[in-house]
Amino acid sequence: MPVDLIVLTRIHRMLRLCNIGPFLWPSAWGADIVQTRDSDDRPALYGNYVSARNTALTPFAVLVGFSKNQLHQTVWRQLMSCARLQEAQLVMSATLHEGHELRQSGRPATSASLQRLPNTATVEEVIAVLDEHGYVIIDELVSGDTMDRIVQEMQPHIDSSMYGDEYFSGNKTRRTGRLMAHSPTARELVMKPLVLGVGRSFLSASHGIQLGSTEMISIEPGQTAQMLHIDDMVAGEYPYTPDFKIYCNNIWAVTDITEANGGTRVVPGSHKKQFEEQSYTQDDTVAVEMSKGSLLIFSGKLVHGGGANTTTDEIRRALSLPFIVSWMRQEENQYLACPQKIARTLPTELLRVMGYDAIYGMGHTGALADPLQALFEE
Repeated sequence: MPVDLIVLTRIHRMLRLCNIGPFLWPSAWGADIVQTRDSDDRPALYGNYVSARNTALTPFAVLVGFSKNQLHQTVWRQLMSCARLQEAQLVMSATLHEGHELRQSGRPATSASLQRLPNTATVEEVIAVLDEHGYVIIDELVSGDTMDRIVQEMQPHIDSSMYGDEYFSGNKTRRTGRLMAHSPTARELVMKPLVLGVGRSFLSASHGIQLGSTEMISIEPGQTAQMLHIDDMVAGEYPYTPDFKIYCNNIWAVTDITEANGGTRVVPGSHKKQFEEQSYTQDDTVAVEMSKGSLLIFSGKLVHGGGANTTTDEIRRALSLPFIVSWMRQEENQYLACPQKIARTLPTELLRVMGYDAIYGMGHTGALADPLQALFEE
């Protein structure tokens, strides 16, 4: 089954790797990667299925012969998120090696068997399910009216949000950030005692936690399923062991979420294995269905992806408010995403979670000074 032509651009990190030798990939992926040099005698990596629209190869890595789901997720994220799109273009045409789509044994779960807890659950109960299954749904943790207020607060910003790319963000999906600046109601969700307690307990190996990003995700009709991935990939390629926790995602149902309108698809139990050692397809996933105001909490190691919206008139809205360990760099820079004039009006505890904190010396503003002092300096 041929893959659409993919434009891959600006892979500076791989160029550095190229200087020290070929980039290593598991041979089971079937990619024939070689090291060569382009017409300007610059190092380049390319595979045996590459075709270039320009006559000279440009110094960029193209990894071919396998599907995107098989491609190391941290590297795919780097490929799709580089900064200067005009620098160069390599076009690859690849063929999926279907024999390498390693299927897992056993039947996938069904929506009816999803792990759910009532909104009266304790932190300990949530953690027990989260550790065992990699995810848990808390039914109707807040009211539908709460979600309606968030949409009302964010609607102008949602309307002006651009669609994403075809391969990861979704070309019929709008992603809207900066909720700490624009939505007072979303701030309340971050500080819900159960959610904050679960985040701190789940990531307790770290000295503290912080808000990783804020994102309203609006999946519109016609959006296809997102590639499967893990959220730990934001930390790079370091081979964290399954028991080393750095990321805890919180996906709120802003609308009723169904399989038909693009409910998040998860692979239950996949958090217990090294991601590089497994390869899942959509057949291994189950759709998370939950009512408006419910919450999906899952490990950064759980294999998942946004579902396809096969409806004709439903927009699936969900709000992602993940927690990460305090020593990681945030995906969304809260010091700029939320202007200081707004940050100065926010509660101290929320500001701490947003990153205005100095934990064991990390994050201070000079001479171990509390960053909140700098925030309020005139």
